[in-house]
Amino acid sequence: MRELTHSIISLIHYTELTESGWCDEAVERYVVATLWDLEQPVQLQQIKKGITERFPVVVSSIVCKRVED
Repeated sequence: MRELTHSIISLIHYTELTESGWCDEAVERYVVATLWDLEQPVQLQQIKKGITERFPVVVSSIVCKRVED
């Protein structure tokens, strides 16, 4: 029996996590934490910048907009 490579296993895990909504939940938590820290109404670009400054992630506008809706 042939074993799967680490890359294939990682891809399967990523796909399963994405389908379960894990990614959206994580981004939503980054957005909420950033808004909490900023303590004022802000634009989408300010949220993206705030997330990047506070956490080791880069979030696209499309993802932020999807979480916002």
